[in-house]
Amino acid sequence: MNPVHRHEHPEHLEKALDRRDFPGVDILICTADPYKEPPTDVINTALSVMAYDYQAEKLSVYVTDDGGSELTMFAFMEAARFGRLWLPFCRENKVIERCPHAYFSSTYDLTAKTLEIKVSEPWFLLYAFFFLGSYGQDCFDFISTRGTFRRWWSDQRMWLMRAPSAFGFGMVEYISKCLGMETHGFNVTSKVMEDEQSQRYDNGIFEFGVASPMFLPLASLVTLNLVAFLAGAVRVFEDGAFNAFFIQMFIAGFGVLNSFPIYGAMFLRRDSGRMPINTTLTSTLIVGTLFVLFDKIHV
Repeated sequence: MNPVHRHEHPEHLEKALDRRDFPGVDILICTADPYKEPPTDVINTALSVMAYDYQAEKLSVYVTDDGGSELTMFAFMEAARFGRLWLPFCRENKVIERCPHAYFSSTYDLTAKTLEIKVSEPWFLLYAFFFLGSYGQDCFDFISTRGTFRRWWSDQRMWLMRAPSAFGFGMVEYISKCLGMETHGFNVTSKVMEDEQSQRYDNGIFEFGVASPMFLPLASLVTLNLVAFLAGAVRVFEDGAFNAFFIQMFIAGFGVLNSFPIYGAMFLRRDSGRMPINTTLTSTLIVGTLFVLFDKIHV
């Protein structure tokens, strides 16, 4: 006994025959029960077969419904209307998975390749242009109104500082008031200007001497940003993943650059305008806890 194993290679058909000489093909699709064989499955089969890369005049698809279901009939009427759009779409875009159900239920992100921009790609220059252009325009407008570069830099830094502190607490206060909950109100602070404090103000040094809960989220975020930047730098040098981490490193580095006065107030300054020691310790503890938790999750 010498068994013979045959294998089909339809991709070789065009090498043996011209497309005009392809043989005619009849395909029969059978169904009997619309509840056990849902019409959607049947029409998906029919549409995927009709979308074959084959000469349309030599491909015939027949459907037999032994159950005589009106639901199946209606499904094929709708499928015929959809097929007028689906079949040309598949041919024009060279769709490989031509079953409508498989194509539209795919979890693959068709836009992922356009979002994963690498530093080495030309498209990265467009994003860099938008970023630098927006900041450059803002700087030009500021300086053209008799401002200085240093004042503009402090001004753009302030909105980064207000976002997690004043804006965050303002939102909490507003929501609490809408819900009828008791709010903290405000605390009266000293308006007496000391000589040392006045000198710091004239020199453009930030004042953090008054203890306030608003400083805690700000100190926590800038500490977290510094830890993320340092951890990312270590990973880039160890793994050489510069393209993969450039954007993250740039954003974190930009945050670190804007947070230099806060780092100085937390760790370097010894005057009365420094960040309260309790706020510094609490923010460091919060960031350390988050770092340990996320490290365990990734492990």
